[in-house]
Amino acid sequence: MSKAGVSYAFSEDYRGKVLTVRSKDDNTVTTGSLDFFFLDRHVWALGKDCKTVGPMRHHGPFASFKVLEEWIDSCSGRKLHPAIEYGLEWEASRILPIISPSSLQAFCSFVKYLSDEYNLTSQSEKQEKMVSFCDDIGPDLLALVNHKPVILPEIPFLYKAPKLWREIMWNVNNCLVSVSNKSCNIILYNIPERLKWCSSREKGLYLYHIARCLLYLDAMEKDPDAALTMSWIENVKQGIELSDIMRGSN
Repeated sequence: MSKAGVSYAFSEDYRGKVLTVRSKDDNTVTTGSLDFFFLDRHVWALGKDCKTVGPMRHHGPFASFKVLEEWIDSCSGRKLHPAIEYGLEWEASRILPIISPSSLQAFCSFVKYLSDEYNLTSQSEKQEKMVSFCDDIGPDLLALVNHKPVILPEIPFLYKAPKLWREIMWNVNNCLVSVSNKSCNIILYNIPERLKWCSSREKGLYLYHIARCLLYLDAMEKDPDAALTMSWIENVKQGIELSDIMRGSN
């Protein structure tokens, strides 16, 4: 299940190889992918030349991001991402509506820390060039067709967000490894080497978007204390560096 509540299932029947898209809020957009053909509402077939098809693996090469980016650029986001429209701090209650008051306060304090340390605010982000974006930017929006990455025919609703958000979200969704059981041992595996020298704003955005991804994990666990997110916030305030959690590079 994606962050936006969209899931994908590959199968094979009398129609050939088929992709079924399920969306709890019917909140998808079509991409015009040339590798899929419309059969029915949220049901897509693959061409006869398709020998193999399956989901894209995580920790894949950064080159796959460029495939996704090319298609995303052809789709228009309709409104600003909620984090920019309403404030970075309110993502906690949007993603995890049952979050406890104390954990919400801790997340708001975390956003204030990012503002003080990295000048990261919703207002400053509004000044950046906007492109199409969604929280699921990553390998889950791609399929491997004949061992080649292609974009899926339906993807979650697209917002508008700064261009840098898209690459960061790809790296976080593609490379993030976290240990659950209420602890937060974060690893970014196989991310671009250049991130060792990223700008202050870029570092702040990584720290923020990792927290957002952990909020989604806490939401899946229905944890009002947001234990994973709170553990990450504590690590950040203790001075963790991106280089401390990087393993491998590409």
